[in-house]
Amino acid sequence: MSGSTDIDKDDFALAGEYALHLLDAKERAAFEQRLLNEPALRAALREWDEDFATMANEFEPVSPPDHLKAKIELDMFAANTPSHGVSAHFWSLRRFIASAVAVAALVMIGFYSYNLNRFSPTQVADMITADESLFIHAGYQDGDDELHFIRHKGTTGEGRSLELWLIPAGETVAVSLGVIPEQERGVMPLAAEHAAAIKGGTLAISDEPFGGSPTGQATGPVLVVTPITDL
Repeated sequence: MSGSTDIDKDDFALAGEYALHLLDAKERAAFEQRLLNEPALRAALREWDEDFATMANEFEPVSPPDHLKAKIELDMFAANTPSHGVSAHFWSLRRFIASAVAVAALVMIGFYSYNLNRFSPTQVADMITADESLFIHAGYQDGDDELHFIRHKGTTGEGRSLELWLIPAGETVAVSLGVIPEQERGVMPLAAEHAAAIKGGTLAISDEPFGGSPTGQATGPVLVVTPITDL
């Protein structure tokens, strides 16, 4: 992990905590608001995500013994007290490894789900809300004119729609990719200019009136912001 040269070390570490889902709901919401306006922060988060994706691809699938379940849960959720003199944005090695494995597992869930349909994405994004009530995995294959998605968890409120937005690399203005269909998995068509901006871009989901935003910009709360990473 080299670290981004355009961001200070605490913000880079904060991006790592976000990637590993170590922030609480309030901290995640504040970080996601910054992601909308800070391209350098999005680049740092993308660097973390791509490193974890590389790690996931190096894992050999195994079936762990049943007795390890309790120990894994204990290690992952045990209270952790930071060492004196260390920035609050750094974590213990045990917590880091456990969380990294968890994130890598999420990447592999999406990867193997796509392989079942003989689709090989070149860019992916795992969009998970702070309270984990919504989890949508998106994948794009270079040269395609559509975005594949898998809704692992979550539904849309009555009379509401979830709208997907793309923030191109280096930009702060989001463009709508349309309303996310209600089914568990499917595809969303992409205009040529949007497909060209997928690589290095960022996806966001907002809660909108039924049918999508009437203004062309997000009018409801932004639920999650996730950089698109290369596989």
